[in-house]
Amino acid sequence: MKEKLKNKLEHFFFENRFGKWLYNSMAVLNSIEGIIHLVVAGIGLAGFFKAFGIASIATMLFLNGFAPAITLWAIMLPNIENLIFGIFSIAVGVALGIAHHHHHHH
Repeated sequence: MKEKLKNKLEHFFFENRFGKWLYNSMAVLNSIEGIIHLVVAGIGLAGFFKAFGIASIATMLFLNGFAPAITLWAIMLPNIENLIFGIFSIAVGVALGIAHHHHHHH
């Protein structure tokens, strides 16, 4: 059953015209999503350091107490999240593109 489904999916994504288009679209859209995440992270990080300065890293390391550190982490976490999702989305997009181009037909 599992092998049958795998064969049907392989046929759809690698031999069917619409399936190929959809597969390529997923690769491209993942990469675009990743770029958008990285741009948003860049804007967020630039704004964070413009507002709080590079010395805010010391506060984030809890050197100036717990409460100010938590406040800065709350502001910084979405930027870190966007950075991680951006890198991951681009990696997935590239992996989908590579998988598509190197698939051997039986």
